Amino acid sequence: MKSIIFTVALNALLISSHCLADKPAPWRDCPECPELLTLPAGSFDMGSASGSEEDANTPRRTVTVTSFAIGKYEVTQSQWFAVMGTRPAMFKGDDLPVEQVTWKQSKEFCRKLSEKTGQTYRLPT
Repeated sequence: MKSIIFTVALNALLISSHCLADKPAPWRDCPECPELLTLPAGSFDMGSASGSEEDANTPRRTVTVTSFAIGKYEVTQSQWFAVMGTRPAMFKGDDLPVEQVTWKQSKEFCRKLSEKTGQTYRLPT
């Protein structure tokens, strides 16, 4: 089975158990952790107002999102190395983004980072 390789950079997403509103902008959970920004809670309308049965985007509804934090920058090779102990990249450099990683490897990075910090990190959707 062929692995899917991420050629876009990896951003870490934090869904936190502690109050994000109290965090300064930007902030980190540990010195080698990704720098995070808090995005406030909010609501928006999703879907089409047309009401047509052929329109897959109906019915229009209001979606509410809770506050969360997301990486300000892509995960760097030095941050990846601090958590995973490897340097998967075609273009080498501590401050360059990680690339050439699979979805599974990215999920494992988030799992290990969560374990290290006691917070819940996951990939953004």
